[in-house]
Amino acid sequence: MSNTNTLIIPGYLGSEEAHWQTWFENQIPGAQRVEQNWDRPVLQEWAYNITAALNELSSPAWLVAHSFGCLASILAAIESPEKVNGLMLVAPADPERFDGSGIKR
Repeated sequence: MSNTNTLIIPGYLGSEEAHWQTWFENQIPGAQRVEQNWDRPVLQEWAYNITAALNELSSPAWLVAHSFGCLASILAAIESPEKVNGLMLVAPADPERFDGSGIKR
């Protein structure tokens, strides 16, 4: 599994120290968190950042996403399917709860 890349993609407001995603990230050697503007969930911007992180890797990655991060991960996977081994999507957010400017409704 040393060639396996794992990207951790938190949701709106990120994942603090006690969050399961932070624990999970610390269990996987080499796992990387995709940084976002945690206070401004703009779907296209978040998906772009995930795609950029994928493009920096030499081999495909597993995406481990939570909440709003699930929505952005799906878009990134559609954009670059050859860069994605699979997705672990936990509690996907309702896209209708966020407007296009990143404001939570």
